[in-house]
Amino acid sequence: MRLLPFNRWTLADVDPPWDGKSLYEILELNGPDATLPERAKRNENELGWVAGALDGVTGHHFNRAEADQIQDRTKPVLGALARLLKHSSQEHLSALYRELQKDALLSIADALQEQIKTSLLANETRSSRVAEVGRYFATRAADRESTKFGILLLEVSGEDSDRSVLETLAMNDEFTLYAALALCKLSPDPENVLWQLAQKVHGWGRVQVVERLDGTENATIRAWMLRDGFRNDIMDEYLAGICARTGKLHEALFANDVDQALLDGAAGLIKA
Repeated sequence: MRLLPFNRWTLADVDPPWDGKSLYEILELNGPDATLPERAKRNENELGWVAGALDGVTGHHFNRAEADQIQDRTKPVLGALARLLKHSSQEHLSALYRELQKDALLSIADALQEQIKTSLLANETRSSRVAEVGRYFATRAADRESTKFGILLLEVSGEDSDRSVLETLAMNDEFTLYAALALCKLSPDPENVLWQLAQKVHGWGRVQVVERLDGTENATIRAWMLRDGFRNDIMDEYLAGICARTGKLHEALFANDVDQALLDGAAGLIKA
């Protein structure tokens, strides 16, 4: 096992344990609608998923994991990350990667971030190393879960210079939710970040971002929600209730200047 001296901690010369082009590079070169490599199937009967669908369906239609299940999943990931932060070796990077391949991150993302903030961000040195691991996975990983892990780390430790990477990833529905939340942490106006992004994505990314605008008092965003914000490529029903309530559809229709776009939006909302 090759270990770099402790005072030379870096991932710059540690080769990735995966094969293939990074998903970030694919999106950067080919745009947000680029076709990503298929998710590895654990058995022959497992369904294929369009971008963002696995997290979207899981988050909307399945019960949340129990506390002990979350702990069982986060503990080995946290341990592997801690060992990598201490020694930047190929062995420790590979061990962390293997842990990330065991299951989807969505159900443990919040708990994992909280535990990282509590136990691994004790000082500036550790924080900078967490950010470097985040950049490594976000920009070099060749699979979805590892890329998402990198984004999660950048959410808790990233800097303004990471915005361009996050913005590139956010435009693909597979990563919109993760990157949007990370961008919010780097912005003085998180609500505007969500709204600007919501206008650019149309699949599961829009569903997940608009849900986080629920209850906004911003009149411009509320007007957009009634006219267009609920529309998406998955199913308008996911967002119709949120947009009608937040946009105060009943009040908007009683205004003196009801425009055609509002009438069309109202018809779409009621139909949904």
